[in-house]
Amino acid sequence: MDPINGQSLSKSAIQPTHVELPLLFKADTTSDGRTMLKRKRYSIPLYNDGGVPSWLEHSVFGNRVDVVAIKIAGMDSSLASLPVNSLGSFVDFEPQVGDDVFVLGYPGGVDGGHELAIWKRGSIASQPSVDIDQLPKILVDTATRKGMSGAPVIVRRSGIIVPRGVTSTPGSLSGEEIIGQADTFLGVYSGRIGDDPMGLQLGIVWKASVIDEIVKGGLPGQPPYP
Repeated sequence: MDPINGQSLSKSAIQPTHVELPLLFKADTTSDGRTMLKRKRYSIPLYNDGGVPSWLEHSVFGNRVDVVAIKIAGMDSSLASLPVNSLGSFVDFEPQVGDDVFVLGYPGGVDGGHELAIWKRGSIASQPSVDIDQLPKILVDTATRKGMSGAPVIVRRSGIIVPRGVTSTPGSLSGEEIIGQADTFLGVYSGRIGDDPMGLQLGIVWKASVIDEIVKGGLPGQPPYP
């Protein structure tokens, strides 16, 4: 459903009942100490037996924020998949206009082999500290396509990276800076402005902060139909 006008995005207007996703689990350990992984597909219902939505929406903006949280329960300790916003390789730095971004998704249903995502490159097009339409979202300049909604968006910066909380002055380094390349999690991609794929080429990214806000204090989801 389009969160702006409430219209169905499907030509058939069919409403989905489940979300299906692949997850990785630890399997056998090889003789040289490497851990093998196996993939399982899981189907998660969007509604309980009484037809009540199983997702949480933003506590302030509701479904005007096009991101929800759905609890994944019953996983055992062999689960190897990790939430993208918890990866230890990320560096917490302040994104800026012009920074490179990568939208990790499946344009037109195409994958990178073994269900791995395609990395489509772009750049931050609006001031990250400023909310667009009084909502916690950012615009990115990238030629995204259908099949990428819900994709994580990663910011990449090269050179001298100053993590949050580190004080750095021009012409001198504190020793806590990172020299080289660093990535951080920007947010969740959820569509582009306009229907023409060759038009504005501006994509909408919901800030990473909305995920924590929904998980910690989200409100019960509302059915996407009257």
